[in-house]
Amino acid sequence: MQHFGVPTRLLDWTENPFLGLLFAMTSAHIDAHTRAASADACVWALQPQAWNRLALSDITYNGDILSVDKAELESYIPGRSRNLRRKHPVAMYGLYNSARIAAQKGVFTIFGTGTAPMEEEAALLSAQDTLKRYVIPADFVVPMLDALGTMGFTDSMIYPDLMGLALELKRKFGYM
Repeated sequence: MQHFGVPTRLLDWTENPFLGLLFAMTSAHIDAHTRAASADACVWALQPQAWNRLALSDITYNGDILSVDKAELESYIPGRSRNLRRKHPVAMYGLYNSARIAAQKGVFTIFGTGTAPMEEEAALLSAQDTLKRYVIPADFVVPMLDALGTMGFTDSMIYPDLMGLALELKRKFGYM
């Protein structure tokens, strides 16, 4: 639903670091005339197993990334009474029920009642080692975007529809 502008408690991630870089590079504002990024970009990396073990430590969870059929996710189900919902987000696999999710190797964190950003949640959980931020200086954004395109990581790859093709053409011919 996020792909169509509906707010959800899910935060999209990818299992592929090159795709994560592509999302970061394509999110940067690039001046169409100078082909220069106006600001640094960043990529976030999560260790989902370690994160989940800390987020679910009250039930001594020793598992892996959660999947939609796991009992631990029941406390995140919409419509649950707020006092029965968990506070901290957990990492989970979704269903590959769309071409975009499959192309993007999509995985998610689902948020509970807490509304703090992930980096603040990491501090609350003493999970700073499970969430890392990597900054890409503005001067490297366009060269990295070009290198990713050379390797086949493009808009039309992550958005396998006409919108993705349009984005790729606009970017290639400087209409962004």
